[in-house]
Amino acid sequence: MKLKLSEAVSAFTELPEAIQIKKSELADSAAGVYKARRGEIDKQIKALQVALKKMDSQQKKNPQNWGFAGNLGEISNNIKEMVRFASSSR
Repeated sequence: MKLKLSEAVSAFTELPEAIQIKKSELADSAAGVYKARRGEIDKQIKALQVALKKMDSQQKKNPQNWGFAGNLGEISNNIKEMVRFASSSR
């Protein structure tokens, strides 16, 4: 069965956001898309480290504020979920 490009693209819109393929990625190989997305993740991890350092300095200025501890709890839970997902990937 052959699909027109528009049909293939519309099929991707039904997928969860995390696994959608962008139109610009359709011509790339799986390895190419993987490499690009891996690079994006590396950038996001670095950005997270910068944001955490900023939060550290804000927390030091207001050590009685429980909001910072709550934020770190949320971040920690999200990271645990991502590690679980990455560990179970094929």
